Amino acid sequence: MTAFSVYIERRSEDASNLSKADAARLTDALAPYSGVVTVGDGEPLWAARLVVDSDSEAQALAHGSLAILEAATRLGVPASTAVRTEVEPADRPSRMP
Repeated sequence: MTAFSVYIERRSEDASNLSKADAARLTDALAPYSGVVTVGDGEPLWAARLVVDSDSEAQALAHGSLAILEAATRLGVPASTAVRTEVEPADRPSRMP
């Protein structure tokens, strides 16, 4: 297994932005994955970066996506659509935003 850094940017479906309080709660929920959530400045975008152990980049993306969606659903975060994804080995210097 390899540790992968997964970055997923999401756009809110109702054009609202994720609040900073919701981003903080989501970050807390993703703490087991060293997760960090950021919100777009004035745009209905938010992003999460986390670290997952997987056998491949594809599995890492699937695992990371599921972890984010489960946490967001559990916390009642408004529905959103993934608009950008990136995966890279966690031990490399990051090229991601």
